[in-house]
Amino acid sequence: MQTYGIEQIDAPARLVYDPAHPHADAKGFVAYPGLDHAGEMALMVQTLRVYESDVVMFNAARSMYMRALDLGSHS
Repeated sequence: MQTYGIEQIDAPARLVYDPAHPHADAKGFVAYPGLDHAGEMALMVQTLRVYESDVVMFNAARSMYMRALDLGSHS
């Protein structure tokens, strides 16, 4: 499997007020990554669908090649 790259996101951290959190700063805020979770999940689902269709295409091509070899060996 090939990796096409890793992108660095320059989104600012999302600050959530939670003074009881162990990583809270002196003002009670916790910094979470500024990711778009819905967008990341949508991209992951799209990537999965592309992978699944590639597997189906590969299996169909392999089946056709094997059938062609089988037909060629019986002639």
